[in-house]
Amino acid sequence: MNITNIYLKNLIYKNKSKKTKKVYIKLPYRKAKRNRMLLLILGGLLVGIIAFMAVQSLSPYIGSSSTPTNASTFKLISYVDGEDVSNFVEISIWTPDSDAEFNDVEDIYRMSNFEEKETSVDAEDVSIDLSAYTYAWIEIDPDAETVFESNWFLLYGGVNYAYTFKVYHQTSDVNFNMLAATTLDEITVGAYSTDADLLILMDCPHNTTTDLHYGSNWAISTEDYTEMSASELEELRDEKNYRCQAPIYDPSDDNEKEADDPLEKLTNAFAIRLTFNGSISTVDNAVTQVNCTVDDSDESIEVVISGTYIYLIFYEIIDFEAGSYDFIIEMEFGNQIHLDNAHTGRISVPRGDDNLGAFTVYSAIGA
Repeated sequence: MNITNIYLKNLIYKNKSKKTKKVYIKLPYRKAKRNRMLLLILGGLLVGIIAFMAVQSLSPYIGSSSTPTNASTFKLISYVDGEDVSNFVEISIWTPDSDAEFNDVEDIYRMSNFEEKETSVDAEDVSIDLSAYTYAWIEIDPDAETVFESNWFLLYGGVNYAYTFKVYHQTSDVNFNMLAATTLDEITVGAYSTDADLLILMDCPHNTTTDLHYGSNWAISTEDYTEMSASELEELRDEKNYRCQAPIYDPSDDNEKEADDPLEKLTNAFAIRLTFNGSISTVDNAVTQVNCTVDDSDESIEVVISGTYIYLIFYEIIDFEAGSYDFIIEMEFGNQIHLDNAHTGRISVPRGDDNLGAFTVYSAIGA
């Protein structure tokens, strides 16, 4: 049974009763130079409310807590299932190098200005005094030894806290389909050019036998499988119970180091790529123009055009705990352009929506 049949069998169609707004497709562009306020070094440290506000606006991920402690400690929680995985997921802690110069807020995101204070240590075993550092970085799973995604968080304030961070086991796939929103008929890509509202349905695999989720509650060896009941195996293999699609940040991959656009706060994200038969125009009434409207809902989706592609890029976490995940787009076509294909996948966004990076395919439409 494919995703559409599962969706229609379980729910038919969820009317979210949400308003819509136009999200106009954007051509890649070169950003105009902007004046910036430099953060000066005072006593070797970045200080003052201006620095604090600048970092808050720029940081892709900032870790904080409300109660200072004598030393910084770290807890890692698996997103979706909520399990504490601090006893086996390692972290590294990076602090400013003694020779580093911080003349601009962007320097905080240059890893050449930092050195490792803790290297690949189980998160629960780390207790470190960070009070001498205005900024520090925590790197999740630096050696990529677990099912959880490598990720980076910025710590700030020169105060020790008991930090808690979410960690993400990405789904192995995101299968999907597109229906006419009014009739629920499946659309056929290849030469699709009908102006219409389209319902996009997404789901994850529910019987995965490789790269299984694990933690303290699922400390499974090969021998353990023979002792598990059918219901236990079914729960373990169903990705909706443990996995999600989450945006990731790595300062080494960040070529923009700005935050004028939500995509500039991350470097890799889940996306849907729509492929057309020719380069897309954004000129009104052009024969190759494509307009795209995204449902104004809880989902945070950036619509970006690049040549023959439209990317729907998610900069928030999505999961499938409640079943199929859906949202609506409105498509309007010029008379000489049509939709050839569509895929889910992950896209690199080293410069936000300006000059996208590589797209790694998960599934084609209907899979």
